[in-house]
Amino acid sequence: MDNLDNNYGEESVLDVLGSLRQIRSPAHPDECNYVRVVVDGLEVAYWCDDEWRDDPACVMGAFLGAAHG
Repeated sequence: MDNLDNNYGEESVLDVLGSLRQIRSPAHPDECNYVRVVVDGLEVAYWCDDEWRDDPACVMGAFLGAAHG
């Protein structure tokens, strides 16, 4: 709920088939410096590029888990 007022600008949106989940990131050609998982319009997870660089295995696992539900 803390992120309802965030304005991310134009995003690329990938629907996760069979669910209300989406994977969102900055739209091309903008730099992809974050990825987030949204469920029915509400952000449930967010990772920035620094987190991915510092602990890629943990972030990838958390990201896929959040996308899966």
